[in-house]
Amino acid sequence: MSKGIPNRNEDFSGWYNELIKKAELAENSPIRGCMVIKPLGYAIWENMPDIKQTYLKKAAAVLPKDSDEEKIQLFAEIKEEVGNTASVIAGTTDNNHRKSIELSQEAERVGVDGLLLTVPAYNKPPQEGLYQNFKAISEATSLPGLLYNVPSRTSLNMDVDTTLRLAEIDSIVGVKEASSDYGQITRIIDGAPDGFDVWSGNDDETFPIMCVGGYGIVSVASNLYGNQIKNMMGQILEGNIEEAANTHKRLLPIFNALFWVTNPIPIKYAVNRAGFNAGKNRLPLCDPDEAFTSKFDPVMDNYEVDLPID
Repeated sequence: MSKGIPNRNEDFSGWYNELIKKAELAENSPIRGCMVIKPLGYAIWENMPDIKQTYLKKAAAVLPKDSDEEKIQLFAEIKEEVGNTASVIAGTTDNNHRKSIELSQEAERVGVDGLLLTVPAYNKPPQEGLYQNFKAISEATSLPGLLYNVPSRTSLNMDVDTTLRLAEIDSIVGVKEASSDYGQITRIIDGAPDGFDVWSGNDDETFPIMCVGGYGIVSVASNLYGNQIKNMMGQILEGNIEEAANTHKRLLPIFNALFWVTNPIPIKYAVNRAGFNAGKNRLPLCDPDEAFTSKFDPVMDNYEVDLPID
């Protein structure tokens, strides 16, 4: 590994791993086979076998607790590590518009391949403000952008009209939709222009969203169960809906358990418990208490872990 990227036996001091899975990537997609570094500590990550180009790989970083210098170092080192084998999509936006543009430009300078454009938290702009914010950030670089709508974290929903309006911007190529509003998500899928795709933002919603035309999943559970999630998506793509539904129902208890407390606390605990040393959370996040682990461990024990452990 390149300097600065810890190996699996080191203490990652509050950083955690995520992988994204997606189905049926277009051959000309600007984010084909990519890792996304998103604003949510450092990423631990594993390359997983590519089967029929049906997924993206994602290394997600919990970056609000880190300086801009740490973020840029992370983007640069992961891009150096993966080279041309994957695209690196950097989470560079927050509720500071000017800083979001500056960080996006710096991320482009160090070689990332795209941007994750997250709805800003706290200041709750109107829909026109969201549009103008993402339009300006997109125009400030030559990189493709993936929108991220997550009302549970931002207290603001980016609505259908705003999403589809942004979809008309050539460099904005899709959205990670974590609103859990199936009506909204379906309308976005139905109204999206060619070249704009919709990812589920929640593991427990992958099955229904893909069944109405969604493009895949930005996954938390795939830290440990990526192959099983990938298999479910393959079943959907092949038309084996009943088989995919059974896989979804089998995985649903662990999908839910991973969100009993704030993500990424459960998945980081689970990765550590599986034997992959991911270290402790950085404050203000903390490790789960015994009340959580006593309930979580029996659920986790019902599942085989896909993550390779030395």
